[in-house]
Amino acid sequence: MLSIALLALSVTGLHLSRTFAAPSRPVARAQGSGITLEPIWNTTVSGTVDHVDLRYATNITLNGHNFRVMIDTGSIDLWVSLPSDLPVNDTGIPVDNQYAASFVNGTIAFATLEIGGYTVNDQAFNNAKSVSSAFILELGLDGLLGISLDGNSEIANTLELEGVDPSLGESFLLRVFDQTPDQNNFIGISLARTDDLEGTAESSLTINDVDPTYSAVENATEIPLFPGDNSDWSFLVDSITLDGAEIALPASVVEVAPENTVVFLLDTGTPTAAMSQALLDAIYSKIPGAELKTVSSANGKVWTVPCNTSSILSINVGAQKFPIHPLDLSSVYIDQSTNLPVCLTAFGPGAQVDRFDILAGDSFMRNFYSIFNFGPGSTHTTGKSASVLLLSQTNAQTAGQDAVKVRNALLANVTASSPGGGSSGSGTGAGSGKHSGAGRMALDSTFSTVLIGAALVVGGFVRVFV
Repeated sequence: MLSIALLALSVTGLHLSRTFAAPSRPVARAQGSGITLEPIWNTTVSGTVDHVDLRYATNITLNGHNFRVMIDTGSIDLWVSLPSDLPVNDTGIPVDNQYAASFVNGTIAFATLEIGGYTVNDQAFNNAKSVSSAFILELGLDGLLGISLDGNSEIANTLELEGVDPSLGESFLLRVFDQTPDQNNFIGISLARTDDLEGTAESSLTINDVDPTYSAVENATEIPLFPGDNSDWSFLVDSITLDGAEIALPASVVEVAPENTVVFLLDTGTPTAAMSQALLDAIYSKIPGAELKTVSSANGKVWTVPCNTSSILSINVGAQKFPIHPLDLSSVYIDQSTNLPVCLTAFGPGAQVDRFDILAGDSFMRNFYSIFNFGPGSTHTTGKSASVLLLSQTNAQTAGQDAVKVRNALLANVTASSPGGGSSGSGTGAGSGKHSGAGRMALDSTFSTVLIGAALVVGGFVRVFV
């Protein structure tokens, strides 16, 4: 395993525009430590068919108090909703963190952060006072820990505007990386599959260590970020194939992308995957037996796929090929009008933005072990020296056979005992574990969405889990 040497930091001669204690800044680490990522399942209605979201959470402590926070490679700051009686060093400086469709308003505070064997004194965070609806708190979590590249920290930017040294607002990861400025600093993320291959099991995140199980990643070809001038973990994909046949790629939405390439963004904060409708159509139209059908509860047309498809989608970067398991191409439902199984696309059309073509979350990332290389810790240059290394975890030679076996067994089971019956109840619809939605229920007045045991009812369809 790669090792990390930790040194103590100190800050002197601070001139703060507000009155609060100057952070002491030391970082310490227990040996042999790592961060466990727990899968969190959520059921909501957002106008699409598939409302089962998968996020990843881990445990932290702030000033000795336990919290569960979501891990997000798409943002950098830490925010936590604290109990009113937890003492922290609160500056009173307002800060706002904005996300795709959510916001968190609070004040900048400092506390001792403990996570995965690390102890970080005076870690800056957003002491959340107002959190928008349909966000982290609904999942039974307390906040979010960003582990993205430097450059978009609202906490650091706000401190600078207040005349305070912005380095005091550095993220947890950068605090750790500052201890080893002369080496490439990185994190490793593994998203392990459940035994039935359909879901994602307890996973892990390591800092400046490579999980020995995936040591071969050190021999992988480094993939530079593209365009590399923002805080995204995105890179160029040269081609996409289905069963070995190349898919005709639509023009990239990223203006500076070379012709016949698409920009691929890795994001653990995204539960499945999203892409442009043109790319979605280009891929699914090539799957044997797939059909584009109108589904009223999905507000439009949705691709249906043979449930036991063995087609292998592959994302290719130069000579490196990363096959996607056939089970990740679709999700199993029961059509309530016929009481028969139907499989719908597991990918959705994403909002049209000019930064990337494919937003790859769990559906893609559990097919490879990922190293996010931030580059030398002393530079803090957003994206310029950063890269990713990926190690495929899906065997293209056996995945098709595995998919047919798993899905045939599931289809036999749901055909014998369809979960299409109704029910009533209330609850958050969030949970954790292998398929932690089991035993919980979530109702929606518009779509009558109900999670019952191991099924999710959405409009005229029931989502089935193993």
